[in-house]
Amino acid sequence: MLTRYQRILLIGRLSLRFIWRRRNILVRATACFIIGIVSLYFSKYQSFDWRFKLREVNHPSTEIVLVDMSRRDWVGWEGLELSQLVQLKELESVPDSHYWNTQAWKTFLNNILIDNPTGVGVTFYFGTGLADLSPEELSSPVFNDPKVFWASRIDQEGRILLPSFSRIYNNNIGLGDFKADGDGIVRSFRSPLVQVPHLAIRLARLKVDEVNYITGDTQAINFQGPENTYTRVSFSDVVNQQVPKGFFTNKIVIVGTFDGEAHVLRTPLGPIARSEVIANVIDTLIGKKSIQRVSLWICILILLGLLVLCTLIISNFP
Repeated sequence: MLTRYQRILLIGRLSLRFIWRRRNILVRATACFIIGIVSLYFSKYQSFDWRFKLREVNHPSTEIVLVDMSRRDWVGWEGLELSQLVQLKELESVPDSHYWNTQAWKTFLNNILIDNPTGVGVTFYFGTGLADLSPEELSSPVFNDPKVFWASRIDQEGRILLPSFSRIYNNNIGLGDFKADGDGIVRSFRSPLVQVPHLAIRLARLKVDEVNYITGDTQAINFQGPENTYTRVSFSDVVNQQVPKGFFTNKIVIVGTFDGEAHVLRTPLGPIARSEVIANVIDTLIGKKSIQRVSLWICILILLGLLVLCTLIISNFP
């Protein structure tokens, strides 16, 4: 009868024999496991570009509507001819002030607000010195409606550039800027200031009670698709009342343009207008679609389990 020590020694010898006979498979499995761990470690620094491209259109929210103001919409305000419009299209960037016309914007906002939307976000930066905007018009109720939010900017020195319509406590403005990665592609957003949140966060808070975002954090944008993923109407259609009644009811309306380099951002899914990037951010926040990475240790355990299973299958069923 074997003693306890002899049994342990026998089990050890049998285990070594088993390992030695299958050393080739075990060496390969160990190499694969090490490669897998290294790949998992560096994957946390990789973007989701290819995943967005493979997924294409996901499930964009129907509660977000984009209004596009093209240069053709405001060419009549300036008294320009179509030939001059062609020349303007050749310009890389047109100042946002060119998109301003007091009467047109009053009509536009009134036609939207009458539908009782959740909120309206204007991505144009309308600073001081707007043409035909008198002090009386500046205090017009439609421009100061609590549902209308105006975009602000941050200059190169980090100072906030307030729009003309900002109120005393800046509770009707939001940052409209995005910081691109080193390759010039916008993949995330950040709201660094407590007193002036990002425009997307301002609008998202109108839809949900609590927005899962901590001021100052950088959060990945879960792009729901390429350009034109969200419902889109033109500025002139709204002004001319060619949009069905109730179209904007309980919707988040984002006003912007698809013209001009300053309003088109490079994204993993190609060029997308700033207004639509903001729509993707809002959709990420209100739809609880934030991208969450699985813990590295959970990934390692799953990898180890798969590796053991595959090794057993190969060694027992050659």
